[in-house]
Amino acid sequence: MTQERHEYLKAIIQESLWKAFRQTGESIYREMYNKWYEKFDGINIANIE
Repeated sequence: MTQERHEYLKAIIQESLWKAFRQTGESIYREMYNKWYEKFDGINIANIE
């Protein structure tokens, strides 16, 4: 996967998760983060900085 694709996915994921966080609180945020993490087959979102 290219660096641009990583950046694009990271932006979408962070925006989606931030919306979820504001609406529902931290436990749901964590749960969604973990689901996204699994969905992208181990791309470690936290390390794509």
